Amino acid sequence: MSRVVIAYDETVSLCVDCADVTRETSVDAKIDYKMMYADQLTMSNVMDELNKSEAPNVLTAFSHGSTKGYCNSSHEYYIDKDEATGLLYGVAGHIVYATACYSGDDELVGEMLRKGAVAYWGYKEKFFWRKEEGLGECVTAGLRSMLQGKTLGEARQDLLNSLQKFSDECAADDPVSSGLILLDKKNLVVEGDDKLVL
Repeated sequence: MSRVVIAYDETVSLCVDCADVTRETSVDAKIDYKMMYADQLTMSNVMDELNKSEAPNVLTAFSHGSTKGYCNSSHEYYIDKDEATGLLYGVAGHIVYATACYSGDDELVGEMLRKGAVAYWGYKEKFFWRKEEGLGECVTAGLRSMLQGKTLGEARQDLLNSLQKFSDECAADDPVSSGLILLDKKNLVVEGDDKLVL
């Protein structure tokens, strides 16, 4: 049975919204999950939780990010592509779903795939937003699709459609938010076999 490890920064309301949506979806899909807060976010803790169940599991990263990895609210990295400990091999066989700045950086994505991640979601540049209402639902659309049994290819399209719909809904009243979400859509990176299912 798959497991979802929800690593998030509880000091950022968007991250909390994404974590809550993911928890609710996991419950509805009868999938085990683990919520991990900032003070629990170390690479060792995250990899231990990710590997408590047979792969493929999902690591979600709703937090700050850089081209180096993902960090908690104290800017301590819990995913670090430069770490020499070998702990990053813990992603082998699993899916990584990140809504974090620079999580789609070529070198970071490449390192995750070299370490064995079977699918990877991220954003090449800084993740931008202004309008927050409904955004947590929007940016977790691809993950929700996979947790509900869709393929990676279908889930990718669902996320693209969700970002476009959010942009369209903002366009009349908040064109800046609309444009920011289109930038995020352009920066989306999804790697893996389109036929992959959880």
